Amino acid sequence: MTPTGEIWLTEQGPEGGDELNPISEGENYGWPLQTYGTNYEDFAWPLAADPNGGPDLVSAQFAWVPSIGVSNLIFVEGVGFHRWAGDLLVSSLWAESLYRIRSEAGRVIYAEPISVGRIRDLVELSDGRLVLWIDGGSIAVLEASD
Repeated sequence: MTPTGEIWLTEQGPEGGDELNPISEGENYGWPLQTYGTNYEDFAWPLAADPNGGPDLVSAQFAWVPSIGVSNLIFVEGVGFHRWAGDLLVSSLWAESLYRIRSEAGRVIYAEPISVGRIRDLVELSDGRLVLWIDGGSIAVLEASD
């Protein structure tokens, strides 16, 4: 959740189609009828004739194809990483990266991958450092350089 109350959510899709969405009350984001992914076995999605799901469903704000294996999402306050203030950070397992997401006016402008390793979780500390829990039990602490 951002300081203005905006809620963002990541969702793991099937084969392809991990999503990032701003959440609005009363909206239907379509799972399992609307997805950019496919079945693992036959690369088809038989649940909906229309891959867009239909007029009553909200399309994904951003989708990763192929999937990155999203694991967590945080809003960056920017105490330590001033240039990242207001950005979202999405950690991933399959892509072995941290994604810096910049959005403007409720839409994603870009997603910058930063190769770090398989990230299970992340948090921004009050002093601005970022702590990453990496596969194998490793902890990485990131801090901005002068």
